Amino acid sequence: MTALGDTSGVAQHLSALITCRTISEPDHHDPQEFARLRGLLRDMYPATHRATERIELPGGSLLHIWRGRRAERPLLLMAHHDVVPAEASRWAHDPFGGDISESSVHGRGALDDKGALVCLLEAVEALAVQDFVPDHDIYVFSGADEETDGNGARLAAKVLHDCGVRPWLVSDEGGAVVPPGLIPGQDAPIAMVALAEKGTVDVDVVARSEGGHSSVPLRGGATERLAEAVLRISRHEPQTRVSAPVRAMLAAVAEHFPPTFAGLATAPEATISSALSDGGPELAALIRSTMVVTRMTGSPADNVLATRASANVNARLAPGDDKVQLESRLSTLLDGLDISIDDVRGDDPSPTAAGTGAQWDLLTAAITHLDPDVRVVPYLQSGATDSRHFTSISDAVHRFSPLTMDSSQRAAIHSHDEHVTVESLARGASFYHALMTLPH
Repeated sequence: MTALGDTSGVAQHLSALITCRTISEPDHHDPQEFARLRGLLRDMYPATHRATERIELPGGSLLHIWRGRRAERPLLLMAHHDVVPAEASRWAHDPFGGDISESSVHGRGALDDKGALVCLLEAVEALAVQDFVPDHDIYVFSGADEETDGNGARLAAKVLHDCGVRPWLVSDEGGAVVPPGLIPGQDAPIAMVALAEKGTVDVDVVARSEGGHSSVPLRGGATERLAEAVLRISRHEPQTRVSAPVRAMLAAVAEHFPPTFAGLATAPEATISSALSDGGPELAALIRSTMVVTRMTGSPADNVLATRASANVNARLAPGDDKVQLESRLSTLLDGLDISIDDVRGDDPSPTAAGTGAQWDLLTAAITHLDPDVRVVPYLQSGATDSRHFTSISDAVHRFSPLTMDSSQRAAIHSHDEHVTVESLARGASFYHALMTLPH
């Protein structure tokens, strides 16, 4: 049985899930580890499994259906239980040990996203054990492949669509609670809630040549031309775009911290672009599409000239941009290098949810019910989430992880020494409890 006041229980549950090596990558995928996690969830949350219908989707993603007093205005609450690989030698704690020390739970997935999943299920369990019946239907989704293709979310969205379900509110991972000090003049915590996310697109750029022996090098070969292409891509200065979520963010920050940001939200686009560009890479990325080379391949041997050299370009598209424009930009940028664009795959930017209205008010109330001093701020998310697959069936898709993260914790996501405080987990469970019980 789970009680929201039992902080040791939530920490122990997260610790157990972290020990499951649910790595979502072809070279590391272990179906037995995913099955072990699903078994742990059944054991740790028995009342949840009695109160809900659990659908295990192909690939191992989970969809729980919790029937309420009415089907109208249903909630879809989301997380994911797969993780990225971890290089153990860089960690102070075993990334899959689930260590609990210094009032924190350490390990891969503590923040992304097993921590939020545990918070969500702790809240469901605490209500279900009391035979609570929600006012509206609640759907709980946990993805098994968010870190790769998100196919589980696609399947879940299709299940809901085929059943005629249109979630009144979708809440997935995204922004977090940021302690004071992130921005000049910030004297209170900020809860960052993403109204939209950038499109995530991967492009293969390929150079080809006849190859040969390295003892007789050829000028203008595949690797040489690819190297020039990589330089052009890395030096490209993208056009700035001040989108609606960014203006909403600036307006909210100006309202809460007026001495520093007064007037910026209504300033000309050039002024906003200049201010955010000077604010560091995270802020600069909010106002432009970005692209970066992440992987390259070439010759299969040390003494062989490559007949094919390729690079993967990972692009994050700002609202107003799309895959067609990206391919056109790359074609222009690489003109004259005899480089082909072989594959463009991914998603355009998501639609933008409203930063006002009943759904926003419910999120705000759930965030601030424990700490009225928290300032709720909308923004644009650069990373991709499973929530993008539900924008076709819901107009109110928001992205917020109810965990407090300082700058070092944010940097640890997909890196090393990922950890979350036990206090933050308890607060996260209280957020979901409020989200499911406050009237809407």
